[in-house]
Amino acid sequence: MVNKGRDSLGRYRKGHIEDALTRKKRIESLKKSAKKHPNYLGELKSHPLYNIWRGFRFTKKGKKIGNSKEWDNFKRFYNDVLPSYEKGKRFNRIDAKKPHSVDNFIFLTDEEAGLRHYTQKLLTHKGVTKSLQEWAIQFD
Repeated sequence: MVNKGRDSLGRYRKGHIEDALTRKKRIESLKKSAKKHPNYLGELKSHPLYNIWRGFRFTKKGKKIGNSKEWDNFKRFYNDVLPSYEKGKRFNRIDAKKPHSVDNFIFLTDEEAGLRHYTQKLLTHKGVTKSLQEWAIQFD
């Protein structure tokens, strides 16, 4: 059955005028089907992690730093980072020479981030990586 106003392929014919009720039904159907798409974010877009992800994916500085392939997808990033996320802390890389990845991120307070300046030497002891200044404060 061919819908009036559409051709045999389902496309609207030139000059077709859609009534308000049909348009409303079509838009509701599109919204409903979009929510079923695997990349649909919905309410996740309002989470603070979304802006963090956008920062390293789409800004000039973020693109220069880079990220792992897995984190090209926001939902994957969200699931990897959410367990260690704390409100009020900053997202940082553990090693500033490596791109953003599952193994190379940490959440720090502003004070901690200030101590961990990207030019400082990082030292790892028993699996814990800190800057020289952070180790000094801990053993003071």
